[in-house]
Amino acid sequence: MKIYFLNGLRSGERIELSGKKIRIGRETDNDIIIETAGVSRYHAELIGQAGGDWLLKDLGSTNGSKVNTKLIKDEKLLTEGDVVALGDQNFRMGEKKTKAESKAKPPGIPIIQAVIKTMEDEKTATPAPVQKIVFEPIQVKTQKASKTVKKSSSPDPVIETVKSETAKAEPLMTAKELAESAANIFGAQSETSKVDKKTSAPVVGKHVFNILFYLILLMTVVIFVFWFLNSNKNTKKVLVVSVAREKEVPLVLYYVKDKITNNNVFRFSLLVENNTARFTIDDLKSDRHYNKTIKNIRPECLRALKTAIEDTGFMDLLPVSRGSMVDNLDETRQMTIALKNKFNSISIQNNSAPTSFEEIESAIEDFADAYDLLTFAMTPEELKKRAIASFTKAEEYYANRTAMPGNLLEAERRYKMTIDYLDQFSPKPRIWEIARKRHAEVEAMRKKRWKELRYEVERLERLAKIKDAIATLNEMIQLTSVDSKAYKKIQARITRLSERLNERKK
Repeated sequence: MKIYFLNGLRSGERIELSGKKIRIGRETDNDIIIETAGVSRYHAELIGQAGGDWLLKDLGSTNGSKVNTKLIKDEKLLTEGDVVALGDQNFRMGEKKTKAESKAKPPGIPIIQAVIKTMEDEKTATPAPVQKIVFEPIQVKTQKASKTVKKSSSPDPVIETVKSETAKAEPLMTAKELAESAANIFGAQSETSKVDKKTSAPVVGKHVFNILFYLILLMTVVIFVFWFLNSNKNTKKVLVVSVAREKEVPLVLYYVKDKITNNNVFRFSLLVENNTARFTIDDLKSDRHYNKTIKNIRPECLRALKTAIEDTGFMDLLPVSRGSMVDNLDETRQMTIALKNKFNSISIQNNSAPTSFEEIESAIEDFADAYDLLTFAMTPEELKKRAIASFTKAEEYYANRTAMPGNLLEAERRYKMTIDYLDQFSPKPRIWEIARKRHAEVEAMRKKRWKELRYEVERLERLAKIKDAIATLNEMIQLTSVDSKAYKKIQARITRLSERLNERKK
């Protein structure tokens, strides 16, 4: 099966899926690399299934994974034509379904039709026979032999054709026949034929019917008691949940940062309310306009914000006086918070902010970073400044790549940071293009060297040169991202070989 990229930088590309597991994310050691906003470093995994199907598994990503616009919990079996959304990147699994395929309905249940005999003379025609569906779990002989039963090829339901004049028939089974049939259930056909001459009723059938009745009654009582106890447990759970919800402290936070100059207006705002967060950015000069809403904020992120507010004296802050403009820059920061029946709103204009105000600003940056939105809170000047510093550092690491294997990985990471800082600009600065080319070169060099070392480790292990294999693995681990699965595998391999080496020394 192939996947087709529907938007972003890779729009129009298609990839043939092969293998058992395909990992997708922003990191360079993924099988499919997607450098798009909202995509985590190790976002999701495609797992091949028997028959050619694929299973999408979310790897605990920040923004989750969606299939046909619906957020999945952990994993989802995909079918051809499904559209998968990882952050802002959309791709389709296989060919797009046609309208005819999408509207096709599954075959309905076959309809059983009774054959009605056509009369030769329409004037003397009798009313059409009425179809009556009778479900008979036990084969029972009816008393009236005059009724004819028309059996279908399928075992059930049984279709009986009766004339409309005799539609009101007597019950198919009498109490006596029901008792006999109950005995037949337990296979006592020969014994139930014995009849008490005085009462003319089946002796064994009565006992079996009584036992069956009391057994059903007992089971009903047991089920009722079980249901009653469970309902009480559920009621207690509901009460516990409701009490816990009552203890939850609602938080309302509104933060806005404005920077106004002679040729630009920059605004960043964050509104946290009703367990949702809304990020907004407007940058007139760079033509950046961005809105993102986070529904159902992760509990740990919300808890960190509340803790930062409670640990400061923000609620007791007094209004801060207004300062004067510096270098034609009018900067205003406003923070409004409502928490635990307390409320305060502080505005800082062209002036230094109190410590508690800046601590909450730092917590807001961490909150934005948790959703990969930290760069959106920066002005173009701040982004360019960080991009230049990151690019300069990357060049230093690249120049000294032979001195230490880890320098190659660090150069790759710094080039990637430069790209991320400048990715929002349109048109892109020249340094962005240079960083992209260098990043691709360094990534290819690192992967090539990593494969060479892997083959070398296998060769040394075959030759039983354990010490040399460990040294080669230590070089490999310097070319591997710390939070990757490959890093953990190399660590485990080093530990295993070290144990073998110690056993030899003994």
